[in-house]
Amino acid sequence: MDQEYYKTFYNRIIERNHEKLFPYREFESPIFCNLTGLMNENFTCLMFDNFIASITVSNHILERMIKLTLIYNKSLHADKATSIAAYNQYQGKPLGKNIEACRNLNIISKQEYDHLKQIVNDVMRNGFSHSEFEKVIGDIPYVTKGYQGSFHSREIKEVEIDRRHFVSLSQMMMHDFAKQNAFEYYKYLRYLLSELEKRLLEKTKMD
Repeated sequence: MDQEYYKTFYNRIIERNHEKLFPYREFESPIFCNLTGLMNENFTCLMFDNFIASITVSNHILERMIKLTLIYNKSLHADKATSIAAYNQYQGKPLGKNIEACRNLNIISKQEYDHLKQIVNDVMRNGFSHSEFEKVIGDIPYVTKGYQGSFHSREIKEVEIDRRHFVSLSQMMMHDFAKQNAFEYYKYLRYLLSELEKRLLEKTKMD
């Protein structure tokens, strides 16, 4: 396929997605400015219908955002020694522990904590970044009914399809889930980044 084909193909995708996505293109954050490039990368994934890639980038952004929130909560506008100590305290910890730390420090609410732990961490992050399909599609029965035709007759047979055997079926389900939820996840990150930034700035004023 030549270059002109790709140009035509991707231009059609951009035209289809532009109206829905364009209002969310710009992202600015004085505190989380080092996440701007990742948010722009995420937006590009969505613009080109790369839904699983978008969720994977979102997971990376989320983990970095939570760590930075904890680091900045202790060191925003502080001296070098305080910043290094805060960095060393949180940088190597897993996402689940850092979400708990945010809750214990009252940076996030109980409702936000539950959503981050039960949906974002368990389903979105573990399901996609760790390829744990059952975290995402575990509520769907393993076996579903299908129908099989024949070239030699008009007989249609009912068959059972087990997605553990036909793994490609599970992958299709994951892709469909990503298609339905990647943009919602991106919007949620924009909201959470804005909220955490406000809270950090308010704490700095109080300190």
